[in-house]
Amino acid sequence: MRFFAIERSLYAHHEYPIFFSELYNEVVVGRSDRHWSIVTNDIQIAIKNKNGKVVHGFTNGVSTNGETIREITGESTKHHLLYYISFGSNEMVGKSILSYVNIGGFVGDIVVLSDHEKPKELEWIPRLSFIKVDLAKRFNKTPINRYNIFCCKSLITEYVDVSKYDFLIYSDSDVLATEACLMKLLQTMEEPVLWYSKDTGKLSWRTEAQGKGIVTDEEVNKYGEISVNAGWFMIPTNALGLEILSKWQEMVKSYNYEADDQGCLYALLIREKWNKKLALGIRSAYDGVSMQPPHSESQIIHCYSSERRCFNEICKELVL
Repeated sequence: MRFFAIERSLYAHHEYPIFFSELYNEVVVGRSDRHWSIVTNDIQIAIKNKNGKVVHGFTNGVSTNGETIREITGESTKHHLLYYISFGSNEMVGKSILSYVNIGGFVGDIVVLSDHEKPKELEWIPRLSFIKVDLAKRFNKTPINRYNIFCCKSLITEYVDVSKYDFLIYSDSDVLATEACLMKLLQTMEEPVLWYSKDTGKLSWRTEAQGKGIVTDEEVNKYGEISVNAGWFMIPTNALGLEILSKWQEMVKSYNYEADDQGCLYALLIREKWNKKLALGIRSAYDGVSMQPPHSESQIIHCYSSERRCFNEICKELVL
């Protein structure tokens, strides 16, 4: 089986890069009505839809509209840490972890920063650890609210020696891996940049979780088409990744850990000159389950906001 990534230099709201695989010239992973088959030779590559029409054409890896295609070859030697934040009653985090392990075939370590012990039903996963965090003591405040909890995303280095890994992956509990090629998908994103996921909205919509009160009006006017969701991201553990976590932590601390973490991420991505790319294969349920066959162009689906109902539906489909 061969794996490919189709990307462009810039993505607008609701546009995504594409990750897919082919076997005997048929698209297997990522197959939909618009990605059905592939024809390749030394120079030309053509991706066809189910009616045989070319929907992506490349010469020497580049299309006329600025898209590029690359084949993912060889085996990865990178080490990944997948981590979650889970406080209070949260059955979703267990289902999400099972989807990464049982469905996606994730082979890295998994850490959950939490206020409870590792559930018995997950004891069979030896590389999964639950680390108890006393948020009231850490933030010197009570009661603890959701803003405080999400501010923990940037604090992972306080609880884990990240030097043992090449990449850190943060995942919300309402994220599900839906395809068996997860490690190959991660291999497409081994460039040491910030890999971020999209939101269903964009900055100019000005909802609280998109930067209201943190991003300035001038920044909204200039960067309003940006779409970022803090519920899934992947960063390297080099100087860039550590700087991202450090500056994110500084910003949430400056708001006394009461600021929306996603608003802070918007502000940082606008103000800092970090190398960043839109992650492949990660879609919101709004986009991910609308494909035919169902969610076929998605390898990871984020069931946030009004699409939370899709979480249980996909769990049943995946037998989680």
